[in-house]
This record gives sequence, C-alpha cells and structure tokens, in this order.
Amino acid sequence: MKTKRKMEINTVIARIITAILAVVFLALLFVFIDANIFHYTARMEADIASETLLGAVIYDNGFIQPSTWYASTAVRVISVPNVAAFIYPLVAHNANLAAGISCVIMMILLLAVMVLYFWQIGFAPVQILSVLVIVMSLTNSADEFQRMLFLYASYYVSHAITLFLILIFYNKWLKENKLSWWTVILSLVIAMTNGMQGMHACLFCYIPLIVTEVIRRIVFWAKEEEQNNIFIMIWVFVLFAASYGSTKFFGSNNFGAGRNIRHAFEKFIGEVCPTIANALSFNRLPVLAILIVTASIAGYVICVYKLIKNAGNTFDEDIFRNYKAALSDDKLDSSDHTYRFWSLLVFPFGFILCTLLETFTTADVAGRYFLMLLFTVGTGFALLSHQLKEKIRDFALVRGIILTALLLVVSFYGVFSAFVFYSELIRDDSSFDTDAYKAYNWMAENGYSYGYTTFDYANYITVMGNNTVKVRAVNNMADMAGCKWLSDTTWYPPVKSQEGATCYIVSEAMSEDFNVFLENYEPEILGTAEVGKFIIYVLDHDYTLWER
Repeated sequence: MKTKRKMEINTVIARIITAILAVVFLALLFVFIDANIFHYTARMEADIASETLLGAVIYDNGFIQPSTWYASTAVRVISVPNVAAFIYPLVAHNANLAAGISCVIMMILLLAVMVLYFWQIGFAPVQILSVLVIVMSLTNSADEFQRMLFLYASYYVSHAITLFLILIFYNKWLKENKLSWWTVILSLVIAMTNGMQGMHACLFCYIPLIVTEVIRRIVFWAKEEEQNNIFIMIWVFVLFAASYGSTKFFGSNNFGAGRNIRHAFEKFIGEVCPTIANALSFNRLPVLAILIVTASIAGYVICVYKLIKNAGNTFDEDIFRNYKAALSDDKLDSSDHTYRFWSLLVFPFGFILCTLLETFTTADVAGRYFLMLLFTVGTGFALLSHQLKEKIRDFALVRGIILTALLLVVSFYGVFSAFVFYSELIRDDSSFDTDAYKAYNWMAENGYSYGYTTFDYANYITVMGNNTVKVRAVNNMADMAGCKWLSDTTWYPPVKSQEGATCYIVSEAMSEDFNVFLENYEPEILGTAEVGKFIIYVLDHDYTLWER
C-alpha cells in the first residue's frame, strides 16, 4: 500500500514537471516563430540577406538554383531558400515573409524528427522535453547556433534533420540486424543531396557515425560477442562515400586550410576554448549553465560505462527501462535491446571531430562548427535524468530530489532564456532605426529602384526594403565591378539595362575608392543626399559592369 502511494506521488510529480517543461518549450518555440515571421529584420546582416534573396532567385528560375548565382559554399537543394521559393508566390512575393515562414517550417521539422528519434531511444516525455528545451535555450540571441537551426537563414537545419533521420535508420537496422532496401536507397539519396550542399553533413553526421559503428564493433570484438550484420557497417561507409563524392563532383567549396600541428595547443587554448565557451550561453545564468553541462557529462559517462558493460547482452534492464515500465509493475518489453543508445555517441563524436579540425588546421575558428555541442549537452542531460529515473520503483528520496531539482533548473533556465530572446529579438527590434532601412526608405520615397554599394550593405539594404528596391554588391567602389559572392550575374550590366538614374550608396570607409571612380569615369551626378552614415549619389545611368 505504501509502495503504491509512493508511486502515485512520483507519477504526479513527473506529470507536473513534464507539464512545466512543455510550457517552457512552447514559450521558446513561439518566440522563435514570432521572431522569424514578424521581426525577420531585427538582426539582419549581409549573409542572411543573401539567403533571403536567393529564395526569390530560385523561384524566378523555376525552383532550381540558377547557374548565374554565385554561391558561397554549395548548391542549395534542401534549405530555407528552397522552401521559401515555394512560399514566395503564396505570400504576394514577400521575400522576407517567405523566408521567415520557411525557417519556421524547417525548425518544426527538426524538432519533430528529434522527438521521433528520442522516442525510439526510449526516453520518457519529460526527458525528450528536457533535450528540446536545452537545445533551444542554451544559445545566445541571434548567435551562430540560432542562425544555424532556428532563425532567419537556418543554414544547417537540413543537415541536422538528416542526422536524426539517419540515426533512426541506424537504430532500426541494429534492432532488426538487417537492412531494408527502401531505407538504403532513401538514405543514399539523402547523402548525395547533403554532399551537393557541402561537407557539413560529413562532419556532423557521417564521419561521427562511422566512428560510433567502428568503436561499437571493437567493443563487441573485445568482449567476444556476436557482431551485427556486416552490411550495416558497409552501409555507414557507403553513406560517407556517397556524400563526400557528391561534394567533390558538384564542386562545392568546403572546409579547407593548412595543417597547424606546431601551434595546435596554443590555438586550442587561445581560440578554440573561448569560442566554445561563447557558443554556449555561459554569460546568462552561468552557474545553471555549468550545472547543466556537468550533468550532461555525467550522463554520458554513465551511458558509456553501461554500454561497454552490457555489450552483447540481449536485454539490459538498467539502461533501457521505458517510461511506462518505470512507473508500474509491468515487465519490460523484451524488444528493448542494447543497440539503442550506441547512436547517442554520434553527438559527442561530432563535436570532438570539429574541435580537432578547428585546432589542428589554420582555418579561422567559427562557433557554427561546434553545433553538435548543443545536441550533446541536451542528450547527456536527458541520459542522466534517464539513469536517475531507472530505479523509480525504489524511489530514493535523495535521487528524487536530485532529479526534480535538475529538471527544475532546466525549466528555469529555459524560461529565463525565452524572456531574454523575447526582449532582444522581438521587443527591442529596431529595424526601422538602422541606416540600412533609412537608405532604402530614401530611395523608395524619391522614386529610385536600383543602386550599388559594397557587399556588407547591398543585399542588407535590399532586404530591409523587402526587395522593393534593388541594391547590388560591387567588389569595391573604385572600379564598380560586380561582386562574385552571393550575387547573380543577371543583376548587372550588360545583362541588365544601363538606362535610368542609379544610386551609389557610399559610407565613409568607401569614400576614397568612390572618389577614384569619379575621377576615372567622370559620371554625371544628378544629386546627393546624406542618409545616416551613407552619402547617396544619384548618377545619370548605371556605370557598373559585371566584369571590367
């Protein structure tokens, strides 16, 4: 009787915490949705603006990225611009709204496939929600992590979706100990598509999966246990080969740099570690952030220990007790095998791989390459929660207090993060006060539709005006040659007509180059205006050329 009453209390507590986490998750989700749809330009910059315009370019070219577009890294096949191209005509050719809605759709797809994956693993709803809340909140407003997954351009969201889909297939095949042809074909198509979009899927998904599978087989071999179907391992390597080969075949620009063996330690301490610390939001409630990361490490340590200990066992009661069995006297489903948690190692291996690449190459350290850190921290925390929940039928007071406290920490951290994101992304949206918006507004009010400036401002100004005026990028303001970076050759003469008054938007930093242009070409100046930090020169016609 006492045991039953204790279980009822535990069930109530679990449901309350689950409800709290669900509310926090929804709060974070709606903040990101609001930011994308109604405050899309709040943190606008040149690269995001270029992705926004690409959606319209893809639509104009029959939903395919045109050969006239000068891409930054790769061909876009499954990305925010591709989805935005289909939405664009449905929202009255509003490029900003199309891109914002596209980001929302891709974000929801990512969260949905994450839920499916962690449900397949056997996580309880409270653990799944804790992963989602941590992944969404352990970031900074409009930082690289948010712009990779949730906001404005969501550059890497398709790779993250791919990661979870491939892991779902991997778990399925480990369970069944065989491959199904339709999923093999589908995964190969996905891998080749990823390859067309660059090396990122190899770094985040395929190479870490190879490492996981090789280590798993080494552990089974060391313990003299029966190995799974060898075709599973072959499939893992073929996926990598397909993605990598597709990258090389389609000529995508990729992670390239020289070796940095000599100064690796210096770079790791001076650049890599600070970038990792900045990537996670340790500047916001640092004690709680450190506690969450520490709990994550503990969760992975316990998981790895149990995976090695129970390798080859058909059934492990300690690791794979599912949520319903944990709250009742039901016997565990014998289909719960030790195959499930091996795939969780892909997340830390992906983070470690990118850390090594950043450390031992001369490439500039970029926070976006540590994206797997988000999934690692969220998953590790859920793993610890899962371990603490395992003995719920013998629910020790200390264990219960620790588990409840940890989940409440995540909830509070998520609430605080949602408030910060709302304040910085929505409430403090100052789009209309930016000089870029003022430049667009001046052009629109004075009836000018075309202009030029350098890359930092060209697409940015265009997007601030929602593509109603066209400001294009030039390499510099001295020779006025088209910028071969995130631009389209059709935007420039001789493809575009040179007729009509054209605006040249010049900041103080560009003034010296622009003076050279004035001396060399002696254009007719119809007028000038000082707008914010810019001086806008209106010339009698378009003096820019794609190539000089």
